[in-house]
Amino acid sequence: MRANPARRGPPEFPGADPRFSNEGFRQIIFDLRNFIAWLHEQGHPQVGVMGMSLGGYTAALLATVQEQLSFCVPVIPLASLADFAREQGELSTAPEAEAEEHALLERIYRVVSPVHRKSLIAPSRTLVVAAKADRITPVAHARKLAAHFGAPLVSWHGGHLLQLGRNAAFRRVETLLRELRPQPI
Repeated sequence: MRANPARRGPPEFPGADPRFSNEGFRQIIFDLRNFIAWLHEQGHPQVGVMGMSLGGYTAALLATVQEQLSFCVPVIPLASLADFAREQGELSTAPEAEAEEHALLERIYRVVSPVHRKSLIAPSRTLVVAAKADRITPVAHARKLAAHFGAPLVSWHGGHLLQLGRNAAFRRVETLLRELRPQPI
């Protein structure tokens, strides 16, 4: 449904048209929920989600609709498509017009925004990971998501591509997973 016949390859995602982006997230969440149900049917009692960048946004969004998740770890996540458009210079340069366009995008994307929905995962089962030097999804996105979910925030010094220091942050992810592992009877 999102394909543009005039363009070769997969559709842009997220793209310039918010309708297609919202539909894309709807499809992703539908597929993930079906996959989680299948994993449970196959006997996997605990299923969690961890995603990076746009995958972090998607993981956070999934945590707002899927109660059966054992954990959620958004890594260097995008938190707001409207904020991202502003940061990338996609909005008007005039301050009043920019504020109006940003507010409009926030309204349009609200239905697929993890920061406009309540997480169904306990904060103790959520960890948000940031990169302090990230220029693609700045640390402000991770902070916004962690604050909204009431979840801990850990970070590394590097960025989106050059992930210097990520081992320490990933050790915290490992600690979370160990804490959540069922204890033998």
